[in-house]
Amino acid sequence: SNNDPLNKQIIESFNEFKEKLMGAYYVLSQNQAEPTLREIIDIGFADKNKKTFSVLSVFAQFIIDMKKRNTLESHKSNLIKYNTCFGHLKKFISQELKVADVSFNRINENFIEEFEHYLKTEGKNSHNSAMKMMLIFRRIYRIGLNNRWTSRNAFADKKLTYKDADIEVLTEKEILQFKAYEPIKHY
Repeated sequence: SNNDPLNKQIIESFNEFKEKLMGAYYVLSQNQAEPTLREIIDIGFADKNKKTFSVLSVFAQFIIDMKKRNTLESHKSNLIKYNTCFGHLKKFISQELKVADVSFNRINENFIEEFEHYLKTEGKNSHNSAMKMMLIFRRIYRIGLNNRWTSRNAFADKKLTYKDADIEVLTEKEILQFKAYEPIKHY
């Protein structure tokens, strides 16, 4: 019967869970992307003390750790590349998905293709520079994969290929001209 205390408690708990799930679904659906059941449950029943691991938060922490480890001058170029990739990814997520960050399970083959396209168009990167950033992004994505924050590898079938750069070689005559060159001093 409905007056049974256990029955009342079950109905109250059910309604509380239902409200949490509906609230989480509402919050996630405002981001113009279809939320996954995992995301709805994670937000609806989030442990206040448990840290959630999103792509940009993990990427930012990776860069912080990288700064601590890489103190040599020669390591700075890698740090610049990672920061540049982070900036492009942050802008892409903000512009294309209309959210501040995404969970690892939101990364799929389509996301990867669109991000690569973004790097080459709006990011104004050459093919090889875009591939280098995709390699960096894949490294960050692998952290999520290894920690089981996503169930499948969206990069599994993705081949990152480089194009041979056309490097012009100086002739012996041009090398001799450089050696003989005396700049005019204007001081």
